[in-house]
Amino acid sequence: VAHHIDIELEKVTEINDIMSYGVMMTPGLVVDGVVKSSGKIPSNEQILSWLE
Repeated sequence: VAHHIDIELEKVTEINDIMSYGVMMTPGLVVDGVVKSSGKIPSNEQILSWLE
């Protein structure tokens, strides 16, 4: 099933910026200022559920 979701994506590489979210292990994923994942790669299904 194809999904179309408009998002704005920002790759953060500065360690201080990453740590400001409380992310201690990469990769990390933050959606609308909320840490959704840290230290692992979430499944496509998980990511879609966070964006819908």
